[in-house]
Amino acid sequence: MRSRLDYHRQCVQLLEEQLPALEDAVASAASLAGPCYGVPLEEHLTKTGRQVAYVIDVCTAALNRDDVLVEEVSLLSL
Repeated sequence: MRSRLDYHRQCVQLLEEQLPALEDAVASAASLAGPCYGVPLEEHLTKTGRQVAYVIDVCTAALNRDDVLVEEVSLLSL
């Protein structure tokens, strides 16, 4: 249980550190292609010409950076 708690604390800390950059990236994309929140997913994907929602793409890219997660932990193992 403690290892799970430590993992989630680390995730919260990393997300808090990355939040300003993520918000800036989402805001800049929204200004180019319209809102990405509060609209149907299909509409967002059509307007942006994407297969994956921009927000999900930005978040996964941030999590996949080498300096974000020191240890690779499977979410399914928690």
